[in-house]
Amino acid sequence: MKSVARLEVSLINNPRSSVEIDLKGLVRIAKSGFGPQMTEADVRVHVLGGDFVHLLRVDKKEVGFAAYRRFEAGEGKNKEGPGQEREGTILYLAGIVVDGEHQGMGLFGLSLGNAIRENRPSYVALRTQNPVVYHRLLRSEHISAVYPNVSGELASPMIMQVAEIVAERLGMEGMDRHTFVERGTYGQSLYQNNPVSSNEAANDFFRSRLGIKVGRGDSVLLIGQVGGSETEKYGDFA
Repeated sequence: MKSVARLEVSLINNPRSSVEIDLKGLVRIAKSGFGPQMTEADVRVHVLGGDFVHLLRVDKKEVGFAAYRRFEAGEGKNKEGPGQEREGTILYLAGIVVDGEHQGMGLFGLSLGNAIRENRPSYVALRTQNPVVYHRLLRSEHISAVYPNVSGELASPMIMQVAEIVAERLGMEGMDRHTFVERGTYGQSLYQNNPVSSNEAANDFFRSRLGIKVGRGDSVLLIGQVGGSETEKYGDFA
């Protein structure tokens, strides 16, 4: 009988000053997950520029990493005290990669879930070209709604504000304020092969509804609302 793989997440705060990060090892993982075009400079910017990093392991072997930053949506209903939700806090997933051999094992969801429990944000944001990432964010038990919305529902003023704050921090001057898509963000694809989800509805949403052209370097900024009552967010994405 085959044993169940043990998945682990290790938290590294202040990664720039940490001695626990093997940068060359992370570069090897990035090349396996994205392709040989990934460089040490790419990894350094994402990992060392974050507020904290998750090192992802399977059976004690380091197979991936995720880098996060924290933004504030502004003043408002902040609550004080340990473990209290901080209204308006945005958790930005700056980058996540798992080597090719260990993708699809649930490490994305494990890292995101841990990060949400550790930081208690009101919103999660990430920028991607990948419909697989969109589908996994939709399926997260911690996320009650994702924008841009598959139903075509317009984002609320608060979601718009969150998107604009993150876009400004990332320098996404050309982001469409309705679709959250920016043309030519990266100038090229981040992937050796164009990413394709096993969920055809997610692929169609990216290709047809959002009009993302991976080879041109287009990206979409995803905003996930954390917690709250569960909404009908799946449809054909289940």
